[in-house]
Amino acid sequence: TVCKKIKNKIPAYNEKVTSSVGVLVVIEAENVTAALEPKNLPEIHKMIIKVAENHGLSIVDSSRHPGLDVNAFLLILIEGYIKVQIYSDAHYVAFDPMLWGSNSVIDKSQEMKQDLVDSVGGGKIEGSVSSYKISTTGIELPEKN
Repeated sequence: TVCKKIKNKIPAYNEKVTSSVGVLVVIEAENVTAALEPKNLPEIHKMIIKVAENHGLSIVDSSRHPGLDVNAFLLILIEGYIKVQIYSDAHYVAFDPMLWGSNSVIDKSQEMKQDLVDSVGGGKIEGSVSSYKISTTGIELPEKN
């Protein structure tokens, strides 16, 4: 339970908690044609953000820390996240979109799979893209009043 002082500060707080379903889709794109050198990665990040926006996802923040790992990118969404790991020497990109919420949100993970692969020039060679889906629970959030 939340103390009364905190409840009063958060007008939208409601003690009812909704549970949601979630899905993690692991996408592996091999033999991608996009230039994956570090200087080109900011443009790839912008394209991935555009894919999320085009599918109606709500962006909270994006996390890219070139000092830690120039090849990693995390897009934080209200509906989940999209993690991207780039292996430029291997012309390989791994996408891990994790979405939770209603079935319409979950369906977006499959709908945007091809757009993510296209954003890095993947899928040009038959068998160069593989994926699998893991069903999970989502994050439980308080309902809004």
